Amino acid sequence: MSLEEEKIKFEKLADEMQDSINKNFVESLIKNNTIEFDYDNIKYHVRLPTFKEKQEVAKKRVEKYFALLKEKDSEGNYIYKLDVDLRKLYKERGMDIDIIDNDFTALESKRRLLQEKLGQALKDNKSDMELKAYKDEIETIEKSQRELTVKKAVLLEFSLENQLLIYLYTYVTFLTTEKLVEDKWVRVWPTYDLFEQEDEMLINRATGHISLLLATESL
Repeated sequence: MSLEEEKIKFEKLADEMQDSINKNFVESLIKNNTIEFDYDNIKYHVRLPTFKEKQEVAKKRVEKYFALLKEKDSEGNYIYKLDVDLRKLYKERGMDIDIIDNDFTALESKRRLLQEKLGQALKDNKSDMELKAYKDEIETIEKSQRELTVKKAVLLEFSLENQLLIYLYTYVTFLTTEKLVEDKWVRVWPTYDLFEQEDEMLINRATGHISLLLATESL
């Protein structure tokens, strides 16, 4: 894949990510810390995990981390590389993820400064044209940040840490997805084995909503 094709791919993913946030986060979130959605004529919701469920997830995190750390292929090589090792490997091949992090941080500083200026301009009743200029520049910076975020995510997709995070979000989806049965919300899957046999489309939708719901939470 050429650099231009990669750029187009990253931009498309970033735009899709922002569309998802706009539609789902703003319109569907939040009532009582849940996101509701319909699938195959059934009403579902995902909710924030309880304290007890968070404890369960914490135990699963430890178990999964060491399982991934020890996993080897048929030739005895470790399958998953740590984030720090992947960064070194990419740097040897001319791709510096630390630069991506630095670029994102620099953009964030500019974005916050512009937001402060926009806030002051609003207080001072500046013209619509001046306000729009600030908003447009902020939007441009946020788009660049999304592109950097997606690019970094693609590069580190197979790091041990990322695989662990995917598992944790999946496990939280299993714990907190409920469906409406006779006006009562009940857990969809009594066991993780049944969850793993579920329709992939339903799991993907539920996990996508969980990722939005947990955006300001820590597991």
